[in-house]
Amino acid sequence: MPAARPLPTRRRWRPAMSKPPKPALPANQPQPALELPDPPPPAPKRRSGSRILRGSTTDGRIGQTLRLDPDAWEQLRILAAKERKNAHDLLVEAVNMLFTHRGFPPLA
Repeated sequence: MPAARPLPTRRRWRPAMSKPPKPALPANQPQPALELPDPPPPAPKRRSGSRILRGSTTDGRIGQTLRLDPDAWEQLRILAAKERKNAHDLLVEAVNMLFTHRGFPPLA
């Protein structure tokens, strides 16, 4: 008994993905000059013993992750919607209230 040949598969038609040709510049026309961007400013000098903090932003703030129970997260979202604020603003307000309560100036 001869070996069974595999059935031919049907290939789906796909359009060609080639790019259209770019127009050539005439030989007598000069090439446009490339403008290089200004070099970035030098990095600020670090004090001895200072660290670069991961997660810091351009305005100097540093991120902190907060893990909440699902019920607390939902309650925070409801409170934010009622006060027409975002959850971040409410959390910053809460941190400042904690600082004030513990005798520190509100800095957040």
